[in-house]
This record gives sequence, structure tokens and C-alpha cells, in this order.
Amino acid sequence: MQQLKKQGIIAFGKVCHTGKLEHRKKLKIWIAKFFGRIDILSLNAGVGFHIGDFLGQDEEGIDKMFSMNCKSVYLLVKELMPLLLKG
Repeated sequence: MQQLKKQGIIAFGKVCHTGKLEHRKKLKIWIAKFFGRIDILSLNAGVGFHIGDFLGQDEEGIDKMFSMNCKSVYLLVKELMPLLLKG
């Protein structure tokens, strides 16, 4: 980010574990406070199979992957929707 700032580009980074409600809440508050809206939301985090291949997954592995890749993304978008609608 320092290289971007040297070029006059304003950039921000914020850690958010989308699977944790408290992280999502803090992100929403931070965005609302500093920007007031979201113009573009890029969702690029996710997890893959943690043991073995596709057909070798147990229910726990599938639940973890679904929770992180689908449920947490849905919840984040839902919680940020008021700020997205302002953008």
C-alpha cells in the first residue's frame, strides 16, 4: 500500500473473516464511518476441500466449505446492502 500512496493513490485494507458476525459488523461500521457507501464489492475469499478430493469429503468438510463459500458471502452482502444501495 505504501507504493500506491507514493503514486498518489488512496488505498485501504481491512481484514474481515466473513464467517464471523463480529468481523462483518465491524467492517460495516468502518465503511459507513469513512465512506458512507459502497460503490463496488468484490467477493474473492473462499476455502476449498481441506482433506482429499471432491468425492473423498466427509460431511464436516462439505459443511465448512458451504458455510464459508456460500453462507458467509450471502450474509455479508445482505448486511452491506444498505451501503451498496447508496453507492
